[in-house]
Amino acid sequence: GTVIQAGQLGNVTLHGPSARATYRVGVGVHGWKVSFQQRYDQLQVNLGVPTTFVEPYGPGVRQEFDGGWVLCGLPDRRVVAVAESVWDALHAAGSAAVHWDPLSALGFPTMPIVGVDVTRVDLTGGGWGTGRLWRPDTTSEWDWCPNPDNFSREMIRNATRWTGGHPVPRLRVRTIASLNVANSTDWDIAPEQRRHFEEETLPFSALAGVLARLTDDVPGRQWRLGPNAYHPGQASYSWRIVGQNGECLIEAEVMASAPSRPGQEVLTCAELRLYDELLPTGRRLTLADVRDFLTAAWRTATVELLGLLSFPPGPWRWRELPRVEFRLSAEAEPPGQNRQSFVADLVDFSAFGPASDRQHRDMAVTIPAVPYLSDNERSSVTVQALVYLGRNYGYLDATPGRLDPHRP
Repeated sequence: GTVIQAGQLGNVTLHGPSARATYRVGVGVHGWKVSFQQRYDQLQVNLGVPTTFVEPYGPGVRQEFDGGWVLCGLPDRRVVAVAESVWDALHAAGSAAVHWDPLSALGFPTMPIVGVDVTRVDLTGGGWGTGRLWRPDTTSEWDWCPNPDNFSREMIRNATRWTGGHPVPRLRVRTIASLNVANSTDWDIAPEQRRHFEEETLPFSALAGVLARLTDDVPGRQWRLGPNAYHPGQASYSWRIVGQNGECLIEAEVMASAPSRPGQEVLTCAELRLYDELLPTGRRLTLADVRDFLTAAWRTATVELLGLLSFPPGPWRWRELPRVEFRLSAEAEPPGQNRQSFVADLVDFSAFGPASDRQHRDMAVTIPAVPYLSDNERSSVTVQALVYLGRNYGYLDATPGRLDPHRP
């Protein structure tokens, strides 16, 4: 306030209100006082005294303390204590998210107390779904990745990229990855990188091995330049088998497109195109064939093609949720027939049992996943994703064991 001094009063000292005295544990957003106070009383660490009110923050609420800790909570979940260094690491990991603040994207920890010595923090409640913050050891940088089994049917933004052209295939089976990472790398592909990829990498890849098995072809068939590369940051290579009349029977193509301007995502894709109902060996494509192809195509899209593009090593700061989509599409109508073709006409789904609905021209599942997963994890998640796809498109009895007898 204002002091008016009249005469000789000596020294006058004004004591303003104490900032700390205004903050109490759990006080702020209504409804959190009891749960915050209980967690504060239960903890075996000294959080110190509050330096903020309980305030809305990210997907829930949080209160900060001067002992280097934060209490945070989500509706219908227990309050969690997080060391300030881990709290800061969460913000750094989500700092590039577009249209989200960092913790609204990544979520809050699920474990009751997150100390400075942990190497893994499971997360929930964020707009990007469940995930984890992790590091190899306490001296390494933190990295974030989503849980890949959080499947959905939400189409990625460029899911139909590279689907034009003629002739139109009867069936298209593809893996496409959308990876939008904060990065300043020069994406141009050097000519020697292209030659090595075309001559040494692709012909001996897992993808080439699957194609050879599907067609009884010789392994190591040469790949040639494909039609979907228009500038130095793009790549396209195709593989095909033609019939006696020169018509294409089966074709595969791998494609990659780096950002042409800041803010765009990296797109990579590997797909199979069938121009007949049967493989060149005279049989139908089975679910096991689809599983094997998609597993190998996923590796090509998120390992081999990213190596060609010199994709930056982690830890990554993602601008958008990294995702991989599996898509099966029935496109060209059967020759000489006035009817539509469906995926179930071209792929043998009998391993999943009867279907309540077989009339689907498109079947897809989206997987949130970072690049460079291990081959074992990629293989396991592919099986789970196909089961999710089956159940969501009428095959209600689909289980991993029906697709892979070695799984429960």
